[in-house]
Amino acid sequence: MRTRQLGSLVALVSLAVTVGFVIYAAQPWVEREPAVVSGSGVFLVLLSVWAASPYIGALLMVRRIRKSGTAERIEVILLALVCLLGPALVVEATMGRGGAQGGLGFVFLPFLQWVGVGVIAAVFAVVRRRRAV
Repeated sequence: MRTRQLGSLVALVSLAVTVGFVIYAAQPWVEREPAVVSGSGVFLVLLSVWAASPYIGALLMVRRIRKSGTAERIEVILLALVCLLGPALVVEATMGRGGAQGGLGFVFLPFLQWVGVGVIAAVFAVVRRRRAV
C-alpha cells in the first residue's frame, strides 16, 4: 500500500472512530426530559463536524501530495500520528475515567489537532519551497 493511500486510510478510519464516539457519548437513543433534548440534535451535528474537521484537513493535505520522496513520507506519517492521537484520546475520554469533564475533550481536542496539522503544513510548505529554489 502506498504511503498516500495509507495516510488517507488512517485519516478516514480515525474520522469514523471519532464521530462514532461523539455520537456514543451523546447517546441520542436514550429518552430524556424534553428540556434536555431541545436543540441537542443540532449541537450533536455541530460537535461531530468540529470533531471531524482536523481529519478532513489532514485528508486534504495527504491528497495534495504528488511526489513520493522522503519528505512526503514523513509528512504523511506525522499526519497519521496526529490522526491516531484523536481516537486514542476520545476513547480514553469516553470509556476511561474522564468523569464529567471527559466531554470537554470533544471540544478541545480538535483545536489541538488543528495546531498539529497547521504546524506540519507550515514546516512542509517551507521544505517544498526550499526544494523548488
